[in-house]
Amino acid sequence: MAYLDDTIAVNSNYISMLAARQRYGDETSRWRLPQTERDGYWPPAAAAWKEAEKRFPWIRWSDASLSLLAFVRVLADGFMARDLTISNTEGPDAHQAVAFRSTGDRTVLDGVELLSHQDTLYAHAMRHFYTRCRVAGTVDFVFGNSAAVLHATALVVLPRQLRPDKGENDAVTAQGRTDPAQPTGIVLSGCAVNGSDEYMELYRRKPDAHRVYLGRPWKEYSRTVYPRCTLAEIVQPQGWMPWNGDFALDTLYYGEFGSAGPGAAAAGRRVAWSSQVPEDHVDAYSVANFVQGHEWIPKA
Repeated sequence: MAYLDDTIAVNSNYISMLAARQRYGDETSRWRLPQTERDGYWPPAAAAWKEAEKRFPWIRWSDASLSLLAFVRVLADGFMARDLTISNTEGPDAHQAVAFRSTGDRTVLDGVELLSHQDTLYAHAMRHFYTRCRVAGTVDFVFGNSAAVLHATALVVLPRQLRPDKGENDAVTAQGRTDPAQPTGIVLSGCAVNGSDEYMELYRRKPDAHRVYLGRPWKEYSRTVYPRCTLAEIVQPQGWMPWNGDFALDTLYYGEFGSAGPGAAAAGRRVAWSSQVPEDHVDAYSVANFVQGHEWIPKA
């Protein structure tokens, strides 16, 4: 584990320098520490990434602190699946119960249903695209440190397996970026957040006890963005929840743009450490710009 931690640190330093070179050029006296959207720096457009990839490839980020078994685990690049269901039926004693995990670059799932409870979809590393999918779980059921775009996907909150009527705090996402230079994050574009029929029945009986949030920061530079999503009433007005105290609240980037539905809070009701993405920067999270999908996602 110590070796892996050291390797991750070296890779982070390496890509930090490459990011500085991409932004400031070859004059090293101008180089600065990596910045994020919180500093007013936005991800580069696809054309800039194409030029950058001539100098360095995507690095396979890994998290040495977590090793989970998954019902389906993908290591190869270029994996694609369509029109199937992947379910992890582990009981509550399993805690994490990953249905699908991918470390491969250019992962594509189209019309796939992923079912479990905690940690359903582990978007572990590299670039992923999920479209027209259904992902169901209880807490942190979309997580990892890939550059992942979920498009037109249903995110469905399920009741807890033990004492479901008691109440709970459920976060849909838990993104794991550990360094501001990593081009990773979870983008949920045109998605819908809602509860299953069973969850909605529990919620309507005790709405104050069943609370759903858009995400929480698993790692220090967690990045999650919801452009043009529809949010059901189960989403709390605060929008986002902390992981533990004030951990990562000054370094994460959590954003929304054009949210709709009863869970889309009026201005000023979200937590102060989240953001509304400016309209002139929302294209930074498009499929083309965030994962360069126009170069590798099949047209049909």
